[in-house]
Amino acid sequence: MKFSDVYSKFLSTIKSCTLASFSPQEIEDELFDLLTLSISDFKFPKISLAYEFNEDEDEYYFVEELRDAEVRVLIAFMRANWVSYQLTQERNFDNQYYDNTTRTYSKANMLAQLNKLYDNLLKVAKQTEYDYNRVALDGTPQIGKIE
Repeated sequence: MKFSDVYSKFLSTIKSCTLASFSPQEIEDELFDLLTLSISDFKFPKISLAYEFNEDEDEYYFVEELRDAEVRVLIAFMRANWVSYQLTQERNFDNQYYDNTTRTYSKANMLAQLNKLYDNLLKVAKQTEYDYNRVALDGTPQIGKIE
């Protein structure tokens, strides 16, 4: 599976003014970073998440074919990592005006809501990963390997 296949599935789950302002190369770079972060967040995948660069197609791809189950977990972590990226943007901490007589919206409220969103998305990602680990490769339920 190509990285671009995961990118398109991820992009269908978000709406972003930030990405809309990026060039195509910047979007691809950002999505690559989000996906590689998500690969490292994914604990105990049932298949290898190793990837290689294909110079002929100028694209990264997974060495083993991913199933929808792995893609769902990766996308869940990508969404949490995307909000984390939004939280750390310097523009969130800039003051619009330095005059204390001018009233503007509170960036603190926006940051508090983004923090709640991040916490919720991280919780969803961890639950998605937990659910993933409750099903064997053949689709049957499993608790874990007992030896």
